[in-house]
Amino acid sequence: MKPLLNSLKYAFIPNKPGRISVSMTEVNAEQLQLSIADNGIGIPAEVQESPRGTLGMRLMKGLSAELHGDFNVRQEFGTIITLIFSRNPVYIKKRKIM
Repeated sequence: MKPLLNSLKYAFIPNKPGRISVSMTEVNAEQLQLSIADNGIGIPAEVQESPRGTLGMRLMKGLSAELHGDFNVRQEFGTIITLIFSRNPVYIKKRKIM
């Protein structure tokens, strides 16, 4: 959800059209890939080069780690964020909800 919100909020120049795509594909029998891509201005260099990254990027990496997923961000005609994770729920850490 965070990458989608970031695309809506930051990726596009005001009053210019843009495209966001969300897809879920099967990598193999055990893994799925979630991709969120936009054709916006891309992630600023200072964000990409920061060793700690932004709070949003740290949150996405942390949630990916909880899913034992492989998180990747690349710039290609905008920004593409992918998460490859196991479809087996046994690997997903359970959280207590208050």
